[in-house]
Amino acid sequence: MPRVPNHPSPPGWTLAQGGSGLESLGMQPDEMERFCELSLRFRPTAVYNFGSVLINAVHEACTRRRFDPRDVFASYKGVTFAGEPLSPRARALTPGAAP
Repeated sequence: MPRVPNHPSPPGWTLAQGGSGLESLGMQPDEMERFCELSLRFRPTAVYNFGSVLINAVHEACTRRRFDPRDVFASYKGVTFAGEPLSPRARALTPGAAP
């Protein structure tokens, strides 16, 4: 996967494509505020390698920035959680999650 010029990308990074090009995003707890911003701006449909640490960080970012987590995830048709069961709390934050 190509790197975005002049943007440091930690391990576990991903790209979000929008009308203005590619945005680099590290899939780490300290990047979840940016994840929310990019989700609301670009309305992606899938995200991979999510887990309880990240979903909790999304909740904290939403609380801090007053984002509605349901709105953050509204465009997603699929969210792959990283090899762990979806907790009741995470299920409550992700409408339409499979039982």
